[in-house]
Amino acid sequence: MAVLIDFIGQNIELFTLGMILLAFVLLILVIILLIKQKKLARKYDTFMRGSDAESLEESFFEAYETINSLQAEIKADKEAISEIKKVMGKTFQRMAVVRYNAFPGMGGNSSSAVALLTQNLDGMVLNIVHGRDGSYFYVKTVHNAEPDVLLGKEEKEALDEALKEKPIKW
Repeated sequence: MAVLIDFIGQNIELFTLGMILLAFVLLILVIILLIKQKKLARKYDTFMRGSDAESLEESFFEAYETINSLQAEIKADKEAISEIKKVMGKTFQRMAVVRYNAFPGMGGNSSSAVALLTQNLDGMVLNIVHGRDGSYFYVKTVHNAEPDVLLGKEEKEALDEALKEKPIKW
């Protein structure tokens, strides 16, 4: 310790200059910290403007309640969408119409074969035959893309066209 005091005593000018530089650096640091503290105080005042701690807490609570209710709504919406997807799988998604002349001498392609298929390739083929003496309507069911009974040429064509259709992606 005595050595240190002797060293300082012999180099008092350098020691004083070092202390002045250290004080100057510390003064600059204090000024920087005061500026940062002022900016932070302004931000805090802006944040707290028009509210006290209780109303701010109430605002946070209301936001939390809103988030919880939105999460519940999202869950309910997801369940509803899932149910809609199940139902949509049973709707007709592949369709085709073939118009034709059922009888010689009849023009205008007034008869039609219509194929309607679900996502699972179940459905029906409708045949509407229009002639001079009346119109006839026939329905033939289809399971897994296979008809239950023999199909006519136009009915088979309608079924083949419906099978080429791309189903809706759910």
